[in-house]
Amino acid sequence: MTIFKLKTKLQEELKTLPLPVLQEIEALVKERMKAREVEEKEYRKFGSLSGLQQYMAPDFNAPLSDFEDYR
Repeated sequence: MTIFKLKTKLQEELKTLPLPVLQEIEALVKERMKAREVEEKEYRKFGSLSGLQQYMAPDFNAPLSDFEDYR
């Protein structure tokens, strides 16, 4: 079934429903849309924090004296 046919079918069925049922359907749709927004939250991308490092000690990669026994 195509999206167009599905939407048309749903519109026809919605016309026959009483107001309380329509309100309940509306609440369910709104709830699902909120959940979908949370699911589609943008996640971090590789390299998005580049340039934020402010300082790194010059001896950062130097071997630590605490681990000399393990050599």
